[in-house]
Amino acid sequence: MTPLLARLPWLVICIFLGLPVQATETTKQIVGAVEQITIVEAGIDFEARIDTGAASCSIDASDIRIIKSTSAGAVQRISFMVSNRSGEQRHLSADVDSVTRIRNAEGASIRYKVPLTVHWHGQEKTVLFTLKSRKNMTYHILLGRNWLHDDYIVDVDRKPSKSVR
Repeated sequence: MTPLLARLPWLVICIFLGLPVQATETTKQIVGAVEQITIVEAGIDFEARIDTGAASCSIDASDIRIIKSTSAGAVQRISFMVSNRSGEQRHLSADVDSVTRIRNAEGASIRYKVPLTVHWHGQEKTVLFTLKSRKNMTYHILLGRNWLHDDYIVDVDRKPSKSVR
């Protein structure tokens, strides 16, 4: 019997009960289409949409201000406000990993990517987030493939757990 088949009954029980499956050589943890997470730096909980179509994560950010830049004008550190659907807000600052210019029908804008740490079911993973206004969106956080990579697979039928810590 192969190692995967030997663990199959346990995996089925975990999936049926909506429990996370521990990542091993042959398995990854299973997440649903929506999960309760915490952004460690902010210390607040979010209901996050898992988006396999997005290359990277995105978070609702406002009041973005440049704190530090190089003599050549490259932005090195910014401050910004994040908020969840419950209206909790936190003011954060972070080093800028990259800057992207976006052009669309509404004009041009600049988007910053910063590292933030996602806490989910006892695990923490630091990934890059694009800072963008998502205040009119249902979910203030999208978790993209950069968060899923190597650690998680998505089961759209899985119900989100209430406990994030």
